[in-house]
Amino acid sequence: MTKIGEQITDLMVNQGKTAPEITHALKILGNGNMQHGFSRIGEFFSEEINNASLKGLFKGRIQGGIAGALGTITLGGLISLIINKRKQSASHETEGQEILKALKTIPTTTKYRENNDTNPNTDVTNHTSISSAE
Repeated sequence: MTKIGEQITDLMVNQGKTAPEITHALKILGNGNMQHGFSRIGEFFSEEINNASLKGLFKGRIQGGIAGALGTITLGGLISLIINKRKQSASHETEGQEILKALKTIPTTTKYRENNDTNPNTDVTNHTSISSAE
């Protein structure tokens, strides 16, 4: 509602005008005919409602458009994040498979297998402990 509409409503409703005061105002508005005065007030408030509705509809469409755009951006970002995580995971898995394959193809030395030594600190060629060589 416009500022003028709010002022009219305030005068008619909140300030407690007496019946003769309202009747007099209606006569002035209707050029001596109270019926026409009521019609003018009614038409004014009908137009206020229509204008407010159009402004609200336009504002609502703008807000809806912004919300839709933000939702689309958010959803797109989320999908992109999921795709990137899957690519990273797949890349990590591929790297792990390559490392495992490379490690499996390295032949184990015969002496290490014969001694069945499980101590990683043992030098396979000299059969001595690395810590005792110091």
